[in-house]
Amino acid sequence: MGSINKIEEFDLLIVGTGVAGLPMAKTYLEVHPSATLLILESNYSIGGTWAAERLYEGLQSNNLVGMLEYSDFPMDFETFGVEAGKHVPGTVYHDYLTAYAKKFGVFERVRFGCTVVSAELLSNKTWEVIYVDKNKKEKVKVKASKMVLATGTTSKPKMPVIKGRKLFEGHMFHSKELPFRNADMAESKNVAVLGGSKSACDAVYMNASNGRHVDWIIRASGKGPAWLCWPYVSPFSLQFEALPTIRLMSLFSPSFERPSIPFLHSLLHNTRLGRAFVRGFFSIIHGDLLSGGKFNEHPETKKLIPPGNVFWSGTSVGIFNYPVDFFSLIRKGMINVHIADVTHLSPNTVHLSGEKELDADTLVCATGWEFEPSFEFLPSSLGNNIGLSVIDPRDERVRAADAELFTRYPELKDQPPALSANGEKEKEPGQAYTLFRSAIPPAFLHDRNLAYIGMAISLRGCMTLEIQSLWIVAFLDGRLPFQQSPQEGGISTEEAEWEALLQSRFYRWRAPMGLGGRTTDMVFEIMPFVDKLLRELGVETRRKQGVGEWIRSYGVGDYRGFVREWMEKQELVKGMVAD
Repeated sequence: MGSINKIEEFDLLIVGTGVAGLPMAKTYLEVHPSATLLILESNYSIGGTWAAERLYEGLQSNNLVGMLEYSDFPMDFETFGVEAGKHVPGTVYHDYLTAYAKKFGVFERVRFGCTVVSAELLSNKTWEVIYVDKNKKEKVKVKASKMVLATGTTSKPKMPVIKGRKLFEGHMFHSKELPFRNADMAESKNVAVLGGSKSACDAVYMNASNGRHVDWIIRASGKGPAWLCWPYVSPFSLQFEALPTIRLMSLFSPSFERPSIPFLHSLLHNTRLGRAFVRGFFSIIHGDLLSGGKFNEHPETKKLIPPGNVFWSGTSVGIFNYPVDFFSLIRKGMINVHIADVTHLSPNTVHLSGEKELDADTLVCATGWEFEPSFEFLPSSLGNNIGLSVIDPRDERVRAADAELFTRYPELKDQPPALSANGEKEKEPGQAYTLFRSAIPPAFLHDRNLAYIGMAISLRGCMTLEIQSLWIVAFLDGRLPFQQSPQEGGISTEEAEWEALLQSRFYRWRAPMGLGGRTTDMVFEIMPFVDKLLRELGVETRRKQGVGEWIRSYGVGDYRGFVREWMEKQELVKGMVAD
């Protein structure tokens, strides 16, 4: 490895060029056109999860076209060739993100094949970042006044530790490696897939649709399979991913932020009759997903029914987006489902609880991702201050936060029985992101030099990410109302810490079957969240006319031009921002 070269300095360093990093960079440049910006990307192409090297045959988005685009760059048919009502092929979405990066001057500021090793906070509150340039095989040191981490939640694979791994003799790898493992899978007679997520489902389909028998293993001690549904639900053929951003629908969920109609929201969640109505509402959705998916029509598909009501699932929902009916492969015997734990491995054999043995030439582990920064923060004394905290449920502050939340929303106390039955009920300390507004480590509230984007997961990612990008730019510039001194109406670090803890605990109880135990996991909570950010920006939140404000779904088109709207309010348009 080569020595460290001359140190370059930048106004802002962004790590990651996925769906979060791109709008972050674009928005920063729109507000600060003369700023020095560096974006580091460990892949060799744009896209993060959708980078060219992470794509594989048949990969498509869960989302339908129109739901994966940014407000100022439509995914039009003439350019990208995806018809209305269709899912977006992975290759097309990669091309879209690349075109977006090039159009807005982001692409030229990216250094590909560069993996960050460490980021050190210096005494002058700037960052010294060391990264490995895999192209030149050398370490490089740069300095940046501010840093935004856009690595999201799917950058560092989580591999299970299984007894007998060295004895297995077959191929064993994380689902992230699927693009590089075609040859290994092609020579396999039987493939085992471990995991209950949509990524696991994709790995199962990829093999079964190519004629290989698959044993799908979903941990009995885990949270069970993710929900699978069709793009359109209910007898009225409503688009599933559009429902959460209908204001009227958002009233049916507890909300950490202020709801659209506080009085009606309180009736639904703070009275017994209202809570019974909410339970009935989600029971209807639950039943529709079961009947629409035809889960009960075969013994094997019955095993794929999640153990809890969809109310608790957060974003752990997958869409049937395959050319061939997924369940038809199960009915044909190409897929067998096992709700069991892997006890150990032996030569070409996966051993399950209950003393069941599975022959396997390949074991694909769709076992999720590590929820931690992919590089080291220095000095080590930063510890929990970087926003990833150890949460001990026995801690007095944590218990106080839970008590406050259960008082606000009594229905959160009635957690799904499957969690305690399967041993997932929280007992021991665990890591979770505790970020103010899902973006700022409270310890950095007044230094304004560190932010995360992409840690607020939602079913409408592009919409929430664009709004959060502008909010982070305003934060870095010190232009948000809470950034005044406490004497002038701002908030203190201690107040931010408490709010971040409350929010973290809210999603732990709101989406326990999803990712709520680790980060913000939003479905019907999206509109109150984006409204909060827009109010702090001073941007109009109600952007539809008449009754449409309540019954029509919000999308990126409703926020087109909102960055310039904010800049005009801040009187930044004529001279832009001095960098």
